[in-house]
Amino acid sequence: MLCLCVYWVDHNLGNGVGMQKALPLLVAVFTVLAWPGTVVAQDFQKGVEAFQAGDHVTTLREYRELAEKGDVDAQVALGVMYEEGKGVSQDYAEAAKWYRLAARQGDTRAPFSLGMIYEFGKGVAQDLISAHMWFNIAAASGDSGADGDRDSLEPEMTTADIARAEMLAREWMHVYALMLP
Repeated sequence: MLCLCVYWVDHNLGNGVGMQKALPLLVAVFTVLAWPGTVVAQDFQKGVEAFQAGDHVTTLREYRELAEKGDVDAQVALGVMYEEGKGVSQDYAEAAKWYRLAARQGDTRAPFSLGMIYEFGKGVAQDLISAHMWFNIAAASGDSGADGDRDSLEPEMTTADIARAEMLAREWMHVYALMLP
């Protein structure tokens, strides 16, 4: 992140002159931006410890606060909690919401979970095209089992459905290409 800031300042202010003037500011900004990561990790750990202790109220509070701020691990954790009904009422639609947010940030666990949710119509309308799309994304993200789940859908789909699912997966991966490994 610091390298990106340095590049931007140098590129936009030119010839290193801007860099000399901006370097102290960049270091200060980077320090401020890097510090919250430590706090986020500590808050996530509080959620983990609360979950292990059976304190689901604290777990939910910690994870939700982090997830709403964009913490991908907390988003996945909330997805799992809602999908499995652990500490909350089981709510597949809410699980799908958190998984989608995590997937948009490049999380490699969320697409498979979304594929399963759409395959079986849990909390969403059953949609084999969407399930196929999410399994494609999961496979492209490195999930070694996702291609088998994707392929198992194909006998129930038309050639046009498969082509549409593949196109949607390509479009999604194009939009979020910077996030995939």
